[in-house]
Order: sequence, then structure tokens, then C-alpha cells
Amino acid sequence: MRSKLTLFLTVAIVSVCFFGLSALTMAFTPASGGATFQTAMSDQITTGLIGLEGLVAETGEVTEDVTEVESEVTETEEETTTTNPVDTDGDGTPDTKDNCPDKTNPSQRDQDGDGIGDACDSDLDGDGIENEIDPDVDDDGKLNGDDPDVDDDGLLNGDDPDVDGDFKPNGEDPDIDGDGKLNGRDDDTDGDGMKNGVDPDVDGDGITNKDDPDVDGDGIPNGIDPDVDGDQKENGRDDDVDGDGAANGADGDVDGDGLLNGDDPDVDGDGLLNGVDPDVDGDRKYNGFDDDDIDGDQIPNNLDDDRDGDGTKNSRDKTPNGI
Repeated sequence: MRSKLTLFLTVAIVSVCFFGLSALTMAFTPASGGATFQTAMSDQITTGLIGLEGLVAETGEVTEDVTEVESEVTETEEETTTTNPVDTDGDGTPDTKDNCPDKTNPSQRDQDGDGIGDACDSDLDGDGIENEIDPDVDDDGKLNGDDPDVDDDGLLNGDDPDVDGDFKPNGEDPDIDGDGKLNGRDDDTDGDGMKNGVDPDVDGDGITNKDDPDVDGDGIPNGIDPDVDGDQKENGRDDDVDGDGAANGADGDVDGDGLLNGDDPDVDGDGLLNGVDPDVDGDRKYNGFDDDDIDGDQIPNNLDDDRDGDGTKNSRDKTPNGI
């Protein structure tokens, strides 16, 4: 593309020459048929017409090939519009091209090709069944209970904060792995292949059992949950009630309710108050026989002024060693 560009330019050049001061004035106007100039050298004034190569056409009009200039302007405009495009979720894909603009998904995977990225698709496999109740969320032929990556998001269940892809964080999902078994009745709550009794984070909520107020994610706080760690063993029959890896006899908070054993009226969370529990700390050693620390408060019986942890001092307790 060529375009005519009319220039209105005045250039003043002052230089010192061997014959004195000279001045050159040049003015470009369309009416002049080109470029006029006037010089003043001592007392002589000269006026004339000059042509500038590449600028003065045969018609005498001042023109300039602006194709290159226009191209540079266009490129600059494009750079301006493409520099720092909006990327709400920060996954490297601009919102205008992101199939999940509000949720990070660098891969942009769209399993069912519906234009909604897997990371924000409530029906991943497009079978008309929402992920929350779909027995095979990713349609890979493996039922959720046997699938190491239930929602096929590239994160193994044990590392996935939303195992079944129903947009409910594991800690708030009544059926974390989408296998149809409610968390309290599921022996592998988060579907990571580790049974609840040995899994350090039973419900996959990112909080280890030791610090989790609801270890198995069944919605029942540890202090009143008959099976704290969801291993399908009632607390009174469980050697590690809260699944924290410490056997009851060596655990300062056996049932993981946040109360140290010495302050807990039901140390092992079996539903029996310490005063009427034949095995207060749930260490499988009956009180008063071979147990050196009946209530599990880490104080040996011979130094403990309330050996059975029932709240009554030994001196006034008819059964200081428990029943």
C-alpha cells in the first residue's frame, strides 16, 4: 500500500562557514510544487526549488511511502493487545481461549469434548450422570472404588483434594471417592488404596489424622465418633483409635478429640466413662493387672493421684484402679 503524506516542515540550520554566518530555511508545502528553500548568506538572499529523492513525486507533491510505517504501527497495536492478556486462573491460557477460565487447568483437557474443561465439568464423561453420583466418573471402565484416579484429572486419589470431581472438597464430601459408600462405612475413604487403619490421612483432606478433628470425614467429631478412624473397628476394639500411628497405650490423646487423656472423661472414646471402663486407655491391658498407666495420661500409676482418670482422687475413690 502506498499513501501520500503531505508534510509541513520548517528546518532551520545555522552553521559557521569559512566565509561567515549562513542560514538555510526550508519549507515544504503542497502549493509550492515541491520544496522551497531560502538562504541568507551575508547580504545575498537566494530562493529556489529542490527535490528530495524518495519524497518528491513527478507531480511535485511531497509524498512518502508509508507502507513500512503502517506495518510497524499495526504490529505495535497487536503487541499492545496481546501483551499481558487476562488470565484469571493463572494457568497460562488467556480467558478468551480457556475452557475453564476460573479454575486452573494447564492441560485444557476436555474428555467429552463439550467445550467445558474437565477441571470444571460436572459430568466429565458426558453420559448425563453428574460426577457426584456417577459410579464411573471418567468412563474408563473402572468403577470409582477401584480407580486410582477417579476423576481422571492426573492426580492420584491420595493427592487429589476432590477425589471424585464433584466440586466438593474431600473434607466436606460425604462420599469422598464416589464409590457409593458413605465415608464412615468405607474402609478406604479417600480411595487411595490404603486402608483407613494405616492411612495417615484417612479422608484425604490434607490434614493428617493426628490433627484432624474428624479423621474419617463422616461428619461426626472424633470425640463422639464410635469409629474415629473409619477402619470399621469400634473404638473399644481398636489398638489405634484415632489412626495417628501411635498405639493407644503410647498416645497422649487416644481418641483424637483434642483432650489429653488426663482430662478426658472417656479416654478411648468407647462410650464408657473411665470410671466404669475395664480398659480405660484402650491399650488392651485391663486396669489394675498389667497396666502401669491405667488412664494413659503418661503418669505411672504409683505417681498418679487419679489412676483411673475418673475425676475422683484415689484417696476418695472406692475403685481407684477402675473396675
